[in-house]
Amino acid sequence: MGAVYYGFESLTSVASYKTRFENGEALSEAFIIVHEGADPEVDRVVHEKDAGGRTTFIGVPDEGAAAGVAGEMAGELQLIELYGGEGPEGAEPVIRAVNESVPVGVTGYRR
Repeated sequence: MGAVYYGFESLTSVASYKTRFENGEALSEAFIIVHEGADPEVDRVVHEKDAGGRTTFIGVPDEGAAAGVAGEMAGELQLIELYGGEGPEGAEPVIRAVNESVPVGVTGYRR
């Protein structure tokens, strides 16, 4: 079982995302998955939505690469979720890379 957590710095913007989503606004989000050996140039799937916006799934080898990808994409995103990393500590480079301009969620798992 897992859950996605958002840090204090993301609470206002993730609430805004929720409202905008519920109102049918075209939004774009990225789901970044940390997986050893992943190549973000190759391990990427982009789904263009009919009503506008896109959902992007990107595999990266580590949190540093996740930060690089997030920083490059931040201007076109309204939400980022980070999976497979080291938890909240692993999300820190991603949050810094987007300069808190995009809400960043991170997974936590019950073991």
